[in-house]
Amino acid sequence: LTVLDQVAGNQFTVQGLDATEVMWVAVREEKDGVLGNILGASKVFAGLDQSITVELLRPTVAGNTYRIVFYRDIGTPDFNHKEDVAISGREGKFVAK
Repeated sequence: LTVLDQVAGNQFTVQGLDATEVMWVAVREEKDGVLGNILGASKVFAGLDQSITVELLRPTVAGNTYRIVFYRDIGTPDFNHKEDVAISGREGKFVAK
């Protein structure tokens, strides 16, 4: 998994992602070290060395910090942060440029 700082905007790309199961990759705001709002999520299917682009509901802001959080796909086929379970110990962080 490679999470690099990226230009602020309406999407974010995760590279080198290895997935052994169906999951979601979500972009979340970080404020004072605490997870904030989810800006967008994309479904990931099992596979190696994937590049996944997450379309965001609103753009990232230059200078702000964001986290990439992975969720196990549970239940409905759509992303639901209240139903899908965060995968502990697997996340990344980036600063929008």
